Amino acid sequence: MSSPAAPTPTGRLVIDLAEYGSKEHRLSPGQVAALKGADAVEVTPLGAGRYKVKAKAEVGSAAFGTGPDTVVVRIRPKVTIGRLLFLLGYAQDKGTWQKEEVEVDEAEDLLPAVARSFTRAIQQRAFAGGLLYGYRPVEDDLMTIRGRVRSDEMRRRHWSGPAIPCEYDEFTVDIAENRLLLAAARRLRALPGIIRPTRMALREIIDELVDVTPLGRGESPPTWTPSAHNARYWTALGLAEMILRGHSYEYGGGAGPTTVRVDGFLVTMWTVFEAFVTKAVRDALLQPPTGRVPGRHVTFQDETHHLDRAGLVKLKPDLICYQQASTGRRVPVAVLDAKYKIEKKADNPDTIYQLLAYCTALGLPAGHVVYAGTSTEVRRTYTLTTGTTITFHPLDLTAELSILRRQINEIASLMAPAPGA
Repeated sequence: MSSPAAPTPTGRLVIDLAEYGSKEHRLSPGQVAALKGADAVEVTPLGAGRYKVKAKAEVGSAAFGTGPDTVVVRIRPKVTIGRLLFLLGYAQDKGTWQKEEVEVDEAEDLLPAVARSFTRAIQQRAFAGGLLYGYRPVEDDLMTIRGRVRSDEMRRRHWSGPAIPCEYDEFTVDIAENRLLLAAARRLRALPGIIRPTRMALREIIDELVDVTPLGRGESPPTWTPSAHNARYWTALGLAEMILRGHSYEYGGGAGPTTVRVDGFLVTMWTVFEAFVTKAVRDALLQPPTGRVPGRHVTFQDETHHLDRAGLVKLKPDLICYQQASTGRRVPVAVLDAKYKIEKKADNPDTIYQLLAYCTALGLPAGHVVYAGTSTEVRRTYTLTTGTTITFHPLDLTAELSILRRQINEIASLMAPAPGA
């Protein structure tokens, strides 16, 4: 049975889906074109104007298309919104295992939850001690010397006065951290689906950052480095980066009717999972519960290894763990791939072939795969005819944080036991 149209207050069709779930809907030709052009959902005709709309790899919400054919799609993740935000934060390399800092209402969709968490992180912590100041290099023509005189610029201009080109450091709020927060606040305020109190909070944040330079059109978000100086900004900055990565965009082959506008906030779950797993396992390998392991090194997506002697067949494992030998050379001791598998078994032959290739090239007796599993699944090890073993580790993302961390530590200890363990 096809689902009835669920229009928004503006009359737009709303389709609510679970992650990788599907529903039947009656769609107009324009709505079908908008959804197919975006390639974020799969649209299958069923006849008589009915279509099956199936979520692909993304979760969140977005409006596809323009005008009367606009369709709003909301895709809810299998994990809770709070856990998803934790995974995103850790995957950005700025998360911790201490607590899930972002408080959310689990009845919310992802976009309003992110927006509300962002405003709270700013108002309750980041701005609690006032705006962050920092030094920013400035080049300007001045009537009196300040900082360093730009002699090269004077020569280039054949300088004859009166203003002197100078370069100096200015103590200002117009720094990368504040520019990033401003960009994210402006971005959220432009999106539909944000409730009025959150929208008002975003307006207050934008007003507070009035002396901060907005990003120009097409300008990349500024980078920042975690430090004691900006510690109170960390949570807000992590959310800001996530918000700007989930920005509006266009699908299609170029200008014209083949291009479909998408406005919203979408997160690709397999990239979140793989980033979280590799970074969490890396941390557990480098600093297990027994203490830091000297001489251990971990790489992501290492492309320095090949399956053939001519170096033509390049390999790129998600994670390789190295141990420094007595000669000083780094030797591979473990390899891992992360697989976010929902619809089919993680231990399919293709995955086993892939890990066998990694083990062969690296000279390892064992390979490891971590996949999104459940609390009822158990670890499985396959011994191949070559003698190589491939172990599949289920990771229950819905578990309590302490249990999730224990799962990660167990995987790391099986991959590369700490000396003396």
